[in-house]
Amino acid sequence: MKKCSILPPFIAHRGLSRRAPENTLAAFRAAHAAGARWIEFDVQLAACGTAIIMHDATLARTSNGQGTVASHPYTYLATLDAGSWFDVKFKDEKIPRFIDVLNLMRELQLCANIEIKPPAGAESITVKQVLADLRTWQAQGETPDIIISSFSLPVLLAVKALAPDLPLGGLFETVPADWQGLCQTLNCVSLHMRADKLTAENIATFLSEERLLLAYTVNEVAEAKKLLALGVDAVFTDCVDRML
Repeated sequence: MKKCSILPPFIAHRGLSRRAPENTLAAFRAAHAAGARWIEFDVQLAACGTAIIMHDATLARTSNGQGTVASHPYTYLATLDAGSWFDVKFKDEKIPRFIDVLNLMRELQLCANIEIKPPAGAESITVKQVLADLRTWQAQGETPDIIISSFSLPVLLAVKALAPDLPLGGLFETVPADWQGLCQTLNCVSLHMRADKLTAENIATFLSEERLLLAYTVNEVAEAKKLLALGVDAVFTDCVDRML
């Protein structure tokens, strides 16, 4: 798999999440206003099966809700304030549905790394709903580029089986011994690695596979410059405005 030439060096991690509440439409709009061309966000399912945008499995950190995402229907999640925890000026910012973010991406011409984050045992149903929303969106006209990633191997295998046309990113916290075989099995277009696990030596090894190499999460300009100089294709950052 040859490298994609259109990926910019900075990807807005959960939107412009140092300036707006993460994984909200406000954060994605702020990233676009700052000049970002790519965003990253997390998808999981509400109890009713609606695909929504939220990083944590629980609600308390980034909203005024309690309990888990998977235990509440979207009719409840839609009533929550997902902005005041960050700043009162974002009061009543909502937890968006996946389809809402896809529509915003088309409106702003934002590309995205879509990370699928199901709870254990919900991999198949989550993938099917994510793909259903994607197909609905794609049927409505030309769409920006996407990469699907996940820490879950069952998720990536399910996406490959059900939608082999979608580009996949292998997302790893620690590098598995069989990473090359995994990437070949999945036909990954990219490797997504923790920045603090990257060295000049393993970067060279990863790049020899001719896949994109992405590093997360980098918020210091000097660190970003170092990684990009070593050949990393892009970094995920909470402060894309500072990087740009």
